[in-house]
Amino acid sequence: MEPKFSLLRMNDDELDSFLEEKLEEADIDLSEVEDIYPCAPIQEGIQLSKLVPSAPDYNVVATISIESVRDGDCVDLRLVRKAWQQVVDRHAILRTIFVESVEYGRFSDQIVLFHAMADVQELQSFGERITALEFSERRPAHCFSLISKDRQSVHCRLEIDHTLTDGFSVAIIMRDLASAYTGQLPRTPAPKYSDYIAFLQRDSGEAHLQYWTQLLAGAQPCLFPTPSTLLSEQSSSIQVTVPVPNIRSSVLHAFCRKLNVTLFNVIQAAWAIVLQSYTQSKDVSFGYVTSGRDLPIERVESIMGPLINTLICRTQLRGSSQSLAELIKGIQTQYLAGTAHQTTSLGSVYDALGMRGRRLFNTAVFFRPLHLDSISNDTVRLSLIGRKSYTEFDLSVSLERSDKVEISLCYSPRTFSHKSITAIASTLSKVLQLLPKSAKIPVVIPQPLV
Repeated sequence: MEPKFSLLRMNDDELDSFLEEKLEEADIDLSEVEDIYPCAPIQEGIQLSKLVPSAPDYNVVATISIESVRDGDCVDLRLVRKAWQQVVDRHAILRTIFVESVEYGRFSDQIVLFHAMADVQELQSFGERITALEFSERRPAHCFSLISKDRQSVHCRLEIDHTLTDGFSVAIIMRDLASAYTGQLPRTPAPKYSDYIAFLQRDSGEAHLQYWTQLLAGAQPCLFPTPSTLLSEQSSSIQVTVPVPNIRSSVLHAFCRKLNVTLFNVIQAAWAIVLQSYTQSKDVSFGYVTSGRDLPIERVESIMGPLINTLICRTQLRGSSQSLAELIKGIQTQYLAGTAHQTTSLGSVYDALGMRGRRLFNTAVFFRPLHLDSISNDTVRLSLIGRKSYTEFDLSVSLERSDKVEISLCYSPRTFSHKSITAIASTLSKVLQLLPKSAKIPVVIPQPLV
């Protein structure tokens, strides 16, 4: 029989000491504890970032509309409250609190409770309550607020710490909330976040880190130019989105089919060209985020919790000796190779490169599938109508894949003016219009628009 809390990798004496000290601090009895295990690198990274003075808000806020699909039927607030409690009961990460670790090299560990009473508020407006989610509290760091819009619709606001969720997890919540509302939530246990932690412990190895250090050998910081002084006193967690204009979806899709590449790879290549234009460097790096939902873990697509990780795309543009098609194909090859090493934490890469406390890049490219934004059954329809989350990047490119491709730039008003972002968006648009027309010609770097 596997020992209890085996993922902590402690001997009996160490475990007894940990349980006595940490459970007493948290005012928790051992009988209340379902499991204890270390944090994933993404969780520790978020927690450590919070220690920085004037750290931004790391809460994810998702606003969800629940509507009746049948004329005349009303959405029952009592059933919504009950459904949310069932979702919390089903997913271990929603019953998780964090305690300081006693192990050297670990910042914190997570304790899963057998039961956690859901924090549900019924409000007249979402402006009534501003929630401060603290790990020091005995309850998990999330709350659920409800507003009845009319008889046939309810708006819900989920506020949850980023250490407990990612974008795919919000989609899982919406799916299970819809099922629970109609009494159809599966009775089988949900896959646990500890399955992901166990995989990380098995999958760790020097080969993964070696891949990234070899890829990034000799790389210099690629930082998109930002003003030397803040432009606004607004909170740095406030993110503003500006659409990239003149996107021709049919042309981009046809171009991807012709080259046998993904739209994401094309956007990466376009952003690499924009970066060279603004940084005047032929060696550019930027981040991109993997979902982790393709890892070889049983039922990984249904694990609630943050499985995302930030990886690095490094591109060395060779000018006249490299065609645009070759640039895109090279980025695709690197992307596929990086997938095999996607669990390596950015912090460990920085440490291996001797860059602790520094940044190799300050921009990123994201892909957000729109099919995650709505779900329905024969009783209710749930739609994600608003989302706020913090990004640590000064500037990011967001791709939303649908019949009509939508690309936008996300930034903080503290860092960029609306005028400068509009110019950057126009430059990116210009590159995206050039790529399908000129795939066989050498890479041409446009003059940055200002």
